[in-house]
This record gives sequence, structure tokens and C-alpha cells, in this order.
Amino acid sequence: MAMAMAAETLGSGDLNVRADEKRESDTLKMFAAKLLLVASLIAIGTSVTATPQIDILGGYELFGLCVNNCAQCKKLYGEYFEGQRCAESCIKYRGKTIPDCEDTAYIAPFLNTLLSPKSVF
Repeated sequence: MAMAMAAETLGSGDLNVRADEKRESDTLKMFAAKLLLVASLIAIGTSVTATPQIDILGGYELFGLCVNNCAQCKKLYGEYFEGQRCAESCIKYRGKTIPDCEDTAYIAPFLNTLLSPKSVF
């Protein structure tokens, strides 16, 4: 009977050792996974930086700025400014040419001279 007790004690000891080894293995795997996650986040955070000078979205930001400037010029000049033609040029050139309402040489193609019936000779 003492032999059986000794065998049971050794058997449970082996199970405890295996359980401890498994816990250590799981802990090591979790540590490695967390370390990999942190390293990945650091790598992503340092390699991706947004700069407005780079046209990442294929002209979307410049296009929006161009159309907004067309709208500002339309508000400023009213009926004398052809806003639709300005917006069409934004589409045609993908926002690469941004209108400056104060530069009359630039916005000259979008200005028209309205002739009222009274101003006709």
C-alpha cells in the first residue's frame, strides 16, 4: 500500500510539473505575442505620417480646395464670375490649379462682362 501511495505521489508530481511547464509556455507565448503587437504598432506609427504636400488621395484634398475657392470667388464677384466653368476646370485639371480670387490674371477666364439692356449702345 505504501508503494501505491508513492506511485500516486510521483504521478501527481509529474502532472504538477507538466502543468507548470504548460503555464510557463503559455506565459512565454503571451509575452511574445504582446511584444510582437507593440513592435508592430511602433513600426506602423513611425512609418506612416500624413503630410499635406503629398497627394495621397489622388487629388481629393486639392480638388476640394479648388472647388471651395471657386465658390469663394463666386460669392465675391457674384454674376460676373462663372463658378461652373471654374469648377469644371477643377475637375479637368484634378485640382492642380487652385483659383486665387485676388489674382485677376488667373481668374480672367472665369470673369464675364454682363451687358444689361441699358448699357447697350
